[in-house]
Amino acid sequence: MRALFTFVSLASLLVGISAHAAELPNATGQQFTLENKAAKLFVPAGYQMPEDGGVDLLIHFHGDPPTVWKNAEYAKLNVVILTVNYNGLSRAYSVPASNPKLFPALLDESLAVLKRQEGFPADTHWRRVGVSSFSAGYGAVREILQQPGGAERIDCLLAADSLYASTAEDSTPEDAQMAPFIAYAKQAAAGDKTFVFSYSRVPTDGYETTKECIDEILAKVDLQLEPTDRQGLGELVFNETASRGKLHVWGTPGDDGQAHMAHLRYVGEFFKQLPLAKREKDER
Repeated sequence: MRALFTFVSLASLLVGISAHAAELPNATGQQFTLENKAAKLFVPAGYQMPEDGGVDLLIHFHGDPPTVWKNAEYAKLNVVILTVNYNGLSRAYSVPASNPKLFPALLDESLAVLKRQEGFPADTHWRRVGVSSFSAGYGAVREILQQPGGAERIDCLLAADSLYASTAEDSTPEDAQMAPFIAYAKQAAAGDKTFVFSYSRVPTDGYETTKECIDEILAKVDLQLEPTDRQGLGELVFNETASRGKLHVWGTPGDDGQAHMAHLRYVGEFFKQLPLAKREKDER
């Protein structure tokens, strides 16, 4: 199964982003490359260390790192950010993430790097872990969610136009591929987790779109989309929404590549909805 068209490959995500992010603030800070070269750790210059050593971590799969950092700055998140980018489509993410050691290793090495930095005490630990993905990045998230302890370790989840599935014989998304997301959505609807899901109407060839996948999820939690008319950040305009507990769904009408990319360019719109630490005040 392909994840989407070639325009959402890693190469396209690293080109031409800045011109579309003019509304976003700059994000400066320290960058660290992990042993896993696909992963890059970022500590924002304005990060405010909690007194109890509890740090919130945002892990984002598939997306130009500076774009992710700027959007986190826009959302005023007081988090450390780990971006993970493999050069390819969904299989490039699902294959390495199918190793149950990958996710714990990313968490452990990121924490070890932090503890070596000035201002991060020996008792630094993860307080909350948020995971977000754009486009093909869902391939990694699906694998992590279905591993023992994976969903339990993730406090909040964002799928920014980022969930696709093979088409089953009954013309619906393949059950086995949807199951981890449906289980997490049920927890969110019950108020136990947070799951933010955005989708476009970009058509796909031979597999189920993000809209078709969210329709499947909503059917399983007995929730229906309602019309709305709300301007979001940048190019994002929402025409459908649904919400129950801590499950929040946002639909956009766009059906081309630019409409899809807007979910990454302005992902800060959704970062604001995650229950991750916010800066108490800007000290810069």
